[in-house]
Amino acid sequence: MTLADVKHDDLIALLNRADGVKQHVFAQLLDDVARRSTCGRKRNAHTAKRVQNS
Repeated sequence: MTLADVKHDDLIALLNRADGVKQHVFAQLLDDVARRSTCGRKRNAHTAKRVQNS
């Protein structure tokens, strides 16, 4: 992971703001970020495959 990736990573941004957040709220936020991140990776992989097949 490069410095540019770190600056734009949702999970790292969430961890940087996590101080003082209740545990159950943090767990829910973490789950939401993970879900968005997984969806983005699947979408990017699908797009890359479609471009490759063109």
